[in-house]
Amino acid sequence: MNVTLATPVTAEQAYLAMLLFWDEVSQRTQSADVGAALQECKLVHGGGSVDPARIEDYLHCLARIEQGEDSKALYVEIVPIGGSKLATDRDELAHRLAQSEKFAGETSDGEPQSWATAHNILEIAESCRAILSLVKTATTDDLVDDVRDELRHVLYHIGDDKFFKVILP
Repeated sequence: MNVTLATPVTAEQAYLAMLLFWDEVSQRTQSADVGAALQECKLVHGGGSVDPARIEDYLHCLARIEQGEDSKALYVEIVPIGGSKLATDRDELAHRLAQSEKFAGETSDGEPQSWATAHNILEIAESCRAILSLVKTATTDDLVDDVRDELRHVLYHIGDDKFFKVILP
């Protein structure tokens, strides 16, 4: 492990490095099987990882993010679905929701209700977009499992929001 960082990295930089790493693993292996790649990343007692190159790859990704490499490709843009005009910015949507008394107050976690609902709406929208993409691109073997994972994500965000959880059984 010969990568030296100039300064401690923030949590966001570490997360961006992780995204960059997995994006590169996916491109290099041409596989969506994260489980197999994750097995190669597991740490071994005494140092290193099962595949020694994996930890080096991650550290290089971390150094690139720390050095300010453009990470715009690691962000997704929420696109309009079905022609509806969906806010692409969580803060913008939260601000719009906050204009209504309905969204006044905070969640049990202390977050503004308008922000929490905006977050849940955009997460649900992103999963819907992902499902549409899967229908067009996923292999038959992966399609049902991948759609189920996205639906599980949708259910989480429905159950996480006081305005949406009422539709759950």
